[in-house]
Amino acid sequence: MMRREADVTEYLSTAALVLRAQDHKEADQLLTVYTKAKGKMTVLAKGVKKNSSKLRGGLQLFGQTALTLAMGKGMPVVINAESMDIFPAIRADLTRISYAGYCAELLDRLLVSDEYDEAIFRLILQSMNLLSYIDPWIAAKTLEIRLLDALGYAPNLEYCQECSRLLRPADKRLGTVGGALCITCGKDRPLGQIVLLGTETMTLYQALRELPLTQLGHVYASQTARKQLEAYLDLQIDAIIEYPLKTRQFLRSMAYV
Repeated sequence: MMRREADVTEYLSTAALVLRAQDHKEADQLLTVYTKAKGKMTVLAKGVKKNSSKLRGGLQLFGQTALTLAMGKGMPVVINAESMDIFPAIRADLTRISYAGYCAELLDRLLVSDEYDEAIFRLILQSMNLLSYIDPWIAAKTLEIRLLDALGYAPNLEYCQECSRLLRPADKRLGTVGGALCITCGKDRPLGQIVLLGTETMTLYQALRELPLTQLGHVYASQTARKQLEAYLDLQIDAIIEYPLKTRQFLRSMAYV
């Protein structure tokens, strides 16, 4: 007897990073993963909360895993998971794992399901590696800047949005959504719509955007530059998402930034 097309199960094997885990029923979890083959997906891990589950070790939150998924008309189901890297240095440090949670929420909120981009997969993996050994604030801001670039939200900081004047490297400017204003054009804008960007802040922004990853551990930033860049990136991200990131509020309440 020939099997009907609906009875045929396809399987997908792919590397993935686990961004989010949500309890489902008594022993199952719904996982948000970013896969090398399909981009962001929600998958079902049946029985993973049981102590006897063979999937537990391969589905660590914020870890890299080799997944085998059963693909059907419904939600993909995890049938095998082999851990590739759990990033132990992140798990051993409360600050680093808190930043990992922030990065994971950022990715989940900004990325659209089933839109694959290998460059973004590499960026996520690189970010988890950076979180393991450099200042986690630097690692998180690098991810924010490069992710906005990759998604087409890169701000134009070279010209004033209103008068189109070229802003020289030494010029102070007022950052706003999507770009910047010269001091003259931006002086009457409400404080919630602009962020002062000093020379050091602009240098920091360019460094995190363009430096090779191996050099980011040597980047220094004063508290003033950190606060300015942080406020500017918040402005860009909040213009895209519908409501503030919960993990951002947690990080700041814990005085990690």
